[in-house]
Amino acid sequence: MTVFPDEIQTFETLQNITAEDGELVQQYQSAMSRGDIEAANEFLEQIPDHQKKIITADYFNTMNDTLNAIQEYTLNWYTIGYVVSQEEPEGLQPGDFWFQITGEVT
Repeated sequence: MTVFPDEIQTFETLQNITAEDGELVQQYQSAMSRGDIEAANEFLEQIPDHQKKIITADYFNTMNDTLNAIQEYTLNWYTIGYVVSQEEPEGLQPGDFWFQITGEVT
């Protein structure tokens, strides 16, 4: 679950598994393949910095929740403006469009 926008959401920089992790990773994967979640979690906990090396559904879900929250926040915060006027309006934001009326409006 994301904490954005109430707090800054951070994600750890992920690491590759090392040769030293290899046996534990194989045991973890074997336990998962057997459906032995309890054993898999025990092997996972033994892998140094496992939260930075093994991507879990929780990590993906938090990332997805955060991206959705950023998208929603941005859509609510910024909407591209379309302005039609004879004079350039004040307060245009980057990405806003101003269409200048150059002739007589009838």
